[in-house]
Amino acid sequence: MELKQLLSIQIEQLKKFLLSCGYTQKSVDFYSHCWNRLQIYANENGFTSFSAQIGGEFLKSVYEVADFNYPKGSEKKPVRAIRLLEAYVETGKMAGYVKRISDVPEQFSKAYSSYVEKLHFLGQKPKSLKTKKSRIRKFLLYLDEKGISDL
Repeated sequence: MELKQLLSIQIEQLKKFLLSCGYTQKSVDFYSHCWNRLQIYANENGFTSFSAQIGGEFLKSVYEVADFNYPKGSEKKPVRAIRLLEAYVETGKMAGYVKRISDVPEQFSKAYSSYVEKLHFLGQKPKSLKTKKSRIRKFLLYLDEKGISDL
């Protein structure tokens, strides 16, 4: 019983970790659906702790994942959820985690700021604003990588 609680604790700790890394509550909730099913599966099959092997058996049994290295369509998200849990349980962090927000190259910062101000002035909704800012940031990073320094 105590080890089953350990799985619950590990999942709760992972949720907090993901939020601290910038994941949205919506993303964490999405992965939580898979982790809840994992807890039910563990209880039904007498597993007392999480391991990569149990994660694999769970994915095969519940989500019918045939190849973990090349998941198809609807298999991708549960595979990602189990990989996140596996990495966190083994290392206390996510393997290969990279902070998602990147700065705008300095030579484009004034133009970027003007663009964002214009979007605010036009009354863009927060979700639209977030999407447009992300896309323009990626575009400006691409220009910088290609050596373009002037719009």
